[in-house]
Amino acid sequence: TLMHASTVDRNVVGHTGKVADYTWSQLRSMALRPEQGGTGSTKYTMSAAQAKVLNTLPNYSAHYGKAASSGATVNVARFDDCMDMIAIYGPKTVVTIDKCSNETVFSACYKLLREKNMLGNAYFKCAKLASDMTAWFPVAVKDWNTAHPEEPITVDDVKNSILFLQVMGNPNQSILQDHLNNGNYLKAVEITYGEDTAAAREKLITNGFADFCHANGIALYGATIFAGGWSGGRPDSEKTWAYMLNMGFDGIQTDRPAELVSY
Repeated sequence: TLMHASTVDRNVVGHTGKVADYTWSQLRSMALRPEQGGTGSTKYTMSAAQAKVLNTLPNYSAHYGKAASSGATVNVARFDDCMDMIAIYGPKTVVTIDKCSNETVFSACYKLLREKNMLGNAYFKCAKLASDMTAWFPVAVKDWNTAHPEEPITVDDVKNSILFLQVMGNPNQSILQDHLNNGNYLKAVEITYGEDTAAAREKLITNGFADFCHANGIALYGATIFAGGWSGGRPDSEKTWAYMLNMGFDGIQTDRPAELVSY
């Protein structure tokens, strides 16, 4: 399933508790709240055009027990359906698997993406160290080889086939270097920091960290989402985007995608 946290509390109407405590038949009937997990009983409903798109997915009707229809609620979604939609409508799209912070989630997502030949369409994103990834890779190998004995893979196959996005608050070259020494999988880093640490963190970024990333083919991402939060307390605005790009960031995560594209 696709869910922001380990519980459904923030994102669905009328239910609370851990995602893992529900079956799929229960989850698929839970209506999503609008915006970023809004409040109250307001529910997303789908347009005729959106229903038409969902009904082109190979497994949507089987997963939900019925076809999508105009005016129906938009319910909890599945990762496999999401990737099927991308394959059809946006094959150059790259999604971020946020909170990919344990070997079970990593291995399951790796298996699904490899089966769909879409490992190039997703960043595995977390704050884990190279030592953590070293422990996860054999798990992914074992799970894949158990399911697909006709197509066995190795740890090196996993290392060389994923896109990994390291998350950190304090720019740290040594953490990135450890990943670089561990395989060919580190492709990006996301730096998030508040207003209280902005001066110190941005000094590190401009005094070598950004150059280190670029010299090693690592994209540097900032996050202007959550106004006042993760980009030194700055708003999600053109002024902030310009500031961060001039600092050396390569990409911006925003809650204003249309405006950012225009900018």
